[in-house]
Amino acid sequence: MWSHGTVEVNFDAAYRKNEESSCSGILLRDSRGRVIASKITFHENIPSPFTAKAVTCAMALKMYLDLNIKSLEVEGDSLTVIKKQAEMRLIDLKSRYILKI
Repeated sequence: MWSHGTVEVNFDAAYRKNEESSCSGILLRDSRGRVIASKITFHENIPSPFTAKAVTCAMALKMYLDLNIKSLEVEGDSLTVIKKQAEMRLIDLKSRYILKI
């Protein structure tokens, strides 16, 4: 597993080009692998697979912030999205609740 006290978030998105829609799946687990939160959401008006991943990553990070978790390990299959979300978080942590998800 991962470090004691650390929560791991896994996320993924499925994208339908013809419908410009996506589905997000998010799972947060504690250091013993027990599920502490999960969410599946359908999204409309999603123009690209990258947008689908970005929306899902933002939702995962919002769940982390809402649960007031101190230490997080993020796992997703889009390194670019994860890096961009991390950069945004470092720029202005106070604006985290202003982000429209």
